[in-house]
Amino acid sequence: MVETLVSICIPAYKQIFFLKKCLDSVFMQTYKKYEVILTDDTPDDTIRIFLKENYPDKKIEYYKNDKALGSPANWNYAISKAKGNYIKILHHDDYFTNKDSLQKFVNELDNNKNVEFVFSLSAINNAGTETNWFNTVTPQMLEKTKVDPTYLICGNFMGSPSATIYRRNSVLFDEKLKWVVDLDFYIASLLNNKRFAFINEALITTTNEAQHQITNSCINNPEVELFEFCYLLDKYKEAIQFNDDLEKVFLNLFYNYNISSIDELSRYYKNAGGLKNFYTKVFKAQRFYNLKRTSISTLKNLFEKNIKK
Repeated sequence: MVETLVSICIPAYKQIFFLKKCLDSVFMQTYKKYEVILTDDTPDDTIRIFLKENYPDKKIEYYKNDKALGSPANWNYAISKAKGNYIKILHHDDYFTNKDSLQKFVNELDNNKNVEFVFSLSAINNAGTETNWFNTVTPQMLEKTKVDPTYLICGNFMGSPSATIYRRNSVLFDEKLKWVVDLDFYIASLLNNKRFAFINEALITTTNEAQHQITNSCINNPEVELFEFCYLLDKYKEAIQFNDDLEKVFLNLFYNYNISSIDELSRYYKNAGGLKNFYTKVFKAQRFYNLKRTSISTLKNLFEKNIKK
């Protein structure tokens, strides 16, 4: 059987400690038919020098960006340089968990010709505490996503792009996004072909709570979260099933940022009026939810006062 070339695309930015773990895990893989493409957003020559000193005999296609592209444009640039039929994104702060991880990814695509997208479980390493845990994937999550890929808006159980491999296609990461860019990519890929495969093993270890991560600038940021979730709704409104699961996501989102009207939401997402019916339904549910919480709180206070008496 002819082996398929895998393009391992590594968009990098500083952090050579993480990059070393990443590259070491690549070069120990038992599956050898791969190319390594590294696109460097670092403002200086730190990574160029690091590669020359540490991997002089390894074939790495290195591209230094004259001007930092940022995420996810740097991811797309790496993909644009790929020659393989299988594309494997591997962020510079993630790494293959085992030496046969790549082989297992490849096997899923080789053995399932109708499948174009594969993901595995991830081991998640906290950079601060060095503790590990695993993401959770249930049969219900898989079944709902097979029926409706936009279900992923309700929660990213697939994890980082590093936990995926896919056949070369025309889908790219949406450069308007930062926080939910991975969700958007998965949805776009699966809307092209709903058949996907899941490997119930942590083939990838991803880094969490690292200071350099773009997600740190997105967490608890209404200008990012409100805009991007509303943008996803607009982008996929023809495919989305506007059900209770989705309503709960936006109920929590609006509650967290104290958004209670279309006018307030429009400050963060100008086209909010385009899905006025859905958002209005969420706001009504929010008012009921707030009333219920107030009633429970009032009853609790009355009960405590009576106890004290």
